[in-house]
Amino acid sequence: MMLILTISFISSPVFKFYGRFSVSFNLQDILYKIRKLEQEKHRREPNVYWITDLIRCPLKREYEFKYPELLIGEIFEPRFLLGELVHLGLRSTLLWAKENKLLEGEIEAEVEGEKELDIGDKKISIKGRIDLILTFNGKRIGYEVKYVRTDTGIPYEHHKLQARLYQWLLNLDEVYLIYITPERVAEYNLNNERISDLDIIAIVREQVIKTKVPRWPWECRYCPFSVMCSYKKV
Repeated sequence: MMLILTISFISSPVFKFYGRFSVSFNLQDILYKIRKLEQEKHRREPNVYWITDLIRCPLKREYEFKYPELLIGEIFEPRFLLGELVHLGLRSTLLWAKENKLLEGEIEAEVEGEKELDIGDKKISIKGRIDLILTFNGKRIGYEVKYVRTDTGIPYEHHKLQARLYQWLLNLDEVYLIYITPERVAEYNLNNERISDLDIIAIVREQVIKTKVPRWPWECRYCPFSVMCSYKKV
């Protein structure tokens, strides 16, 4: 099942003039507040692992508990802000398409789910939030959307793992990765790579006992905690 996207760019004035006075908004400030609210809504809990935790270095989660103030800088990162704009724009486009009868089925954005697992003597909650779910002809189809600066090497392994984990968590019939890049928009069907409960338990156990530090060889280059980490790879 393919989701066809039509993206339109509609100009809107940043400044509106009323007589001699002008009213403006600060886009950077608005995006900062959006990301700050998201951080506050998803505060860390000891026995809760988010899907994004399971696809990255286990030490990052530990450092986020100890040094949460270091994450504030990520709110201002242009690559994160641009990704936020892409997601907001895509959501608005799909709602517009639905209102104008260009999209069949029901569309939901930012859908969260939760499951519990027994890992040894611990109960671990797994939480996650996929970008989009389309319900069509009795099927629930998930879409995870990524903005990247180049299409070289896509789809990335950690993104594929993330989408497959969402499929497991939300009991989706199908799942797709959508990449939006300056070169092209690409869609990848991951329905032949379904993940099992045993796979999930193995991944969570790796995170709990920290067997892969870092999980991917490139992670340290982008990690705000690398300045203090003795496991940093260079």
